[in-house]
Amino acid sequence: MPGDFSQRGIADSSGFQMIVASLKPWDAGASLENLAEFVEAAGFKAISQLDTVLGAARNAGDLQSCRPWEIMKAHLFNSEGQPNGATKSLQEARSLLARDPDLERDSLYTIIYLQGVSSLRRGENDNCVDCRGKARASSLSRRPPFT
Repeated sequence: MPGDFSQRGIADSSGFQMIVASLKPWDAGASLENLAEFVEAAGFKAISQLDTVLGAARNAGDLQSCRPWEIMKAHLFNSEGQPNGATKSLQEARSLLARDPDLERDSLYTIIYLQGVSSLRRGENDNCVDCRGKARASSLSRRPPFT
């Protein structure tokens, strides 16, 4: 590989595995409403916990442990439909790489890949009229008729 960098890692960029891992157990007899409370905004709840861990790692000057936490935050932001937050976390992770050549060799391509995924998701959010529930005359005129 160019520059002797490691291959891209991470098979699941959706954050699903991290969401499932972050869920706390619930009562066996919990109602659907109670279950909904457990999973509602689970990504944001996990991000809040990660922010605490990240703050402690930054204060301790532990750049190496900040990188995976920032990548996790990006996954969680994407899972919550917030690619702008993911992009910010990935920019932070990439700035950490610039300070440590070993970290850069290990993670650069993974972060570039995830930045691409987040950009695609941002484009989906920005351009998907149907997803926003709003119809614009200009977009309707370009759409092919339903058959």
